[in-house]
Amino acid sequence: MSGGVLRPDTLRVLPGLRSFDGVLENPTQKVTVGCLIAVAAMGSAEAQEQSLPPVTVDAPIARPKPPAAKPSPEQIRARNALRRIAREKAAAAARAKAEAEAEAKKQLAQQEPYADPAAPYKADRLASPKFPEPIVNTPRSITVLTQEVLRDKDATTLKDALRTTPGITIGTGEGGNAFGDRFFIRGFDARNDVFVDGIRDPAVNIRENFFTEQIEILKGPASTIDGRGTAGGAINIVTKQASELASFYNADTKFASDFTKRVTFDVNQVITPTLAVRMDGMWQIANVSERNFTTDDRWGGLAAVKWTPTNDFTVWANYIHTNLHGLPDFGVPYNNVAGAPVTSVGVPRQTYYGFLDRDFQVATQDIGTITSEYRVSDALVFTNKFRDEHSMLNYIGTIPEQGTSPTG
Repeated sequence: MSGGVLRPDTLRVLPGLRSFDGVLENPTQKVTVGCLIAVAAMGSAEAQEQSLPPVTVDAPIARPKPPAAKPSPEQIRARNALRRIAREKAAAAARAKAEAEAEAKKQLAQQEPYADPAAPYKADRLASPKFPEPIVNTPRSITVLTQEVLRDKDATTLKDALRTTPGITIGTGEGGNAFGDRFFIRGFDARNDVFVDGIRDPAVNIRENFFTEQIEILKGPASTIDGRGTAGGAINIVTKQASELASFYNADTKFASDFTKRVTFDVNQVITPTLAVRMDGMWQIANVSERNFTTDDRWGGLAAVKWTPTNDFTVWANYIHTNLHGLPDFGVPYNNVAGAPVTSVGVPRQTYYGFLDRDFQVATQDIGTITSEYRVSDALVFTNKFRDEHSMLNYIGTIPEQGTSPTG
């Protein structure tokens, strides 16, 4: 390094300078940086002997922090009040949101699962898994009586619900026939074409509506769907099921003329997110309008359970019991001479033709169903249904004919 000069770091990247191990090859070369001219003509030994002047640095001085101003009692109370108001507003907003969500779930749980929420009279699809597509895409003539329709019609029996349905005529009581619910669809006898949750109900009975979610009427031949003999069509009663969406409690009472008193209740209780139960009940005592002695008393109940252990496996179980009893009324005689019923030619309309100590009618039904469903995919679902049913229709009635003496 004899005769060499150390090169400043700021000059190592300047063009025209060639360095090796930090030593300039030409120690007499002048370098211009900005407006500063420096001449490097100092020997290495002389540069090493030169020392820098000492630097004195003042030690930092610790300054005490100014004391914080202590709030007054009024300021403390105002601050606490603002904080309390903010907490109350946040809690109220959280409660309102939770209540709105609970109310929405409650409305969804009570809403008929097959009807259009914006138009409850219109059903979007059928309950039967045999019809996976919406009704609008199903090439069949289908009439659906939703729960809203049944409620507005105040139809308490299946016969009352179907009485005004186009394409269906009622055969019960025609010509002194008391064979329960006897329907004709497009002129074909359909007394054995009544289904409950997709399973044929072979009994000829009188069916109540307090446990009914909706009624589906298929018109036209349906043997490929509902079995052999379904020539005119079929009727499917969809029963109410438990819902795990939300709990709700409903009760209705009705007081009408002819000493009619009717009470129904509908309770759904969510036990856990995967288990829910539903209870329905009905009690009625009533006479018949403008008819003496005739009665129409009923009572019944429904118990339903829904269990969803996994997202793909669901079990439904329900049990229905109905009991309808009263004094039957087979009408009045026909006056062949006048060509009209006797009540149209001078006999009071409320006159009863029958035997009070003998005539009676009792219709009972017990239906227990267990349904399990396993969803493999959206395109493949396995369903199994098991049912035990007992139905009875027991009656003795008097067929009024010309010459029958009235009871009163």
